[in-house]
Amino acid sequence: MALRRLQTLTAGILAATILLLDVSVQAQENVPPAFGPPLQYTTKPGHEYDALFAANVSWLKSKLTDRKRRRREAQNSFRLEPAATKPQVQAVIDLLDKEVKETEAALAVIRARSPDPAAQKQLVKANVEAWIKALGDRAENYRKYADEAEAKAKGAAKQLEAARYRLDVGCEARSAEPRRGPARAAGPGPAVLRGSLRERLRMTAGY
Repeated sequence: MALRRLQTLTAGILAATILLLDVSVQAQENVPPAFGPPLQYTTKPGHEYDALFAANVSWLKSKLTDRKRRRREAQNSFRLEPAATKPQVQAVIDLLDKEVKETEAALAVIRARSPDPAAQKQLVKANVEAWIKALGDRAENYRKYADEAEAKAKGAAKQLEAARYRLDVGCEARSAEPRRGPARAAGPGPAVLRGSLRERLRMTAGY
């Protein structure tokens, strides 16, 4: 009977962990930020299970602290929320409260004074599977973002290349136009100059 209850609990924790670690679900309203899997893990050759067990204990403790803190923040926010948005905040509180209870139950199994090795192993295995899936989903999301960023960068590069080509064509067209020297101020022609000189000579000579 105890093992059956643990199986139900483990399944609930696994489902909740996968659900909350999914990025698409995090984007939805009324879902608190997920508590992610451990990003660092050091195995011990010949003692792999012991290392995973220790990682589970540390992760569950950290998760419980995080979920309690977020629940407290949501409860404080609930008091200040207008009546129209209180149901949304209450939904967050209920979800966090459920996570707190499930995490406390999991820790009770892990730290039991009279441990059930089969139950502990099942719990550790379920958490590890959830971590692997969450990390795989995260890596896939990173790849999608990288592909999108690469596509945008290539598109921008093509636009710049097209703009540079148009600029080069415009410069070549301007270079091909005949060059014209600067306009010179028109001065009096030779006849005018001769006439002016003749008049000055005539005035000088007195006739």
